[in-house]
Amino acid sequence: MFFDVTNQPVEPLSGVRLSDEPATLVNFTLGMADANDSWRLELFAENLGNEKYLIDAGNTGATVGIPTYIAGAPRFWGVSYSQRF
Repeated sequence: MFFDVTNQPVEPLSGVRLSDEPATLVNFTLGMADANDSWRLELFAENLGNEKYLIDAGNTGATVGIPTYIAGAPRFWGVSYSQRF
């Protein structure tokens, strides 16, 4: 994945790395609801494999040699319940 319009692994002027290896994320949602859809219960997970990945790199700091790297979210899971009145 590249984070610069040039699609180069290294920023030419600063030598800063502006790329990351490909990442495969696995998400799922399992839910159930009543026949009238008046209530719903869901179990969900995001990034099930807890993959380490970047969502952005470079930004303004890259121009002065101090790039910023923004990590992707770690594994996250939960339960959701909703009801209509």
